[in-house]
Amino acid sequence: NMHLVAPLLVVTMASNVASLAFQIRDFNVEKDMTALKEICQNVYGGTDYLPNTAPLLSSDPNSSFLVLATDTTSDSNDEFTHDRPVAVGNIRTLKPGMDWLEALRTCEKHRGKGLASQLTQSLIEKSRSKYGHDVFSCTVASNGAMMRVFERVGMKQIGQIHQLCLEGALAKLPGWSAAGSDDAQPQPLLQALGVDQFVSKECKNDFRLIKQVDSEDELNAILHKIKQDGGI
Repeated sequence: NMHLVAPLLVVTMASNVASLAFQIRDFNVEKDMTALKEICQNVYGGTDYLPNTAPLLSSDPNSSFLVLATDTTSDSNDEFTHDRPVAVGNIRTLKPGMDWLEALRTCEKHRGKGLASQLTQSLIEKSRSKYGHDVFSCTVASNGAMMRVFERVGMKQIGQIHQLCLEGALAKLPGWSAAGSDDAQPQPLLQALGVDQFVSKECKNDFRLIKQVDSEDELNAILHKIKQDGGI
């Protein structure tokens, strides 16, 4: 499971998706973070990046980070809480004429109800009505649910992106846990992955200096030095 294929898709013509009793609005950092964390809690084995990047998306002038929330005017029932996000998604302008659809998430217990399709179509319509841009996105080939959403809103596959993914290998290593709950003793990562022989002595020395990284600037400085010393 080291090699993933991500189909690249583009909107051709959005189809009609049935309207549900929900409202679509901008993400609100102050009141929506708790719901977002619940939506993302089982994504990527509990390591979803979205809760950490949501504030950046919501403040990004090139992004429209939206939530599909329960309609505040609908009748109360046992299944939903009023104005609570059950799906989120972002559309980002990459360059003039091109928008990127990303960060689509649906609350686990409300999947299969057409919520992702409704939100996706709204994001596409927002992009087209405001900018008239082409809309692109991608997902891994194994994500059948997302592929069906893209198909339902009129997207077609235009290509494939091939990439290497180490997560499957990392998950089998002692001391590795995507959720951070593994109590096993860690071991040298380069040796465990079988790539130790490909790393220069200078880079190994750089790695030994890494005890704790406290900021993005510090991480970038370390990575820059590793690259200067020959990379891996």
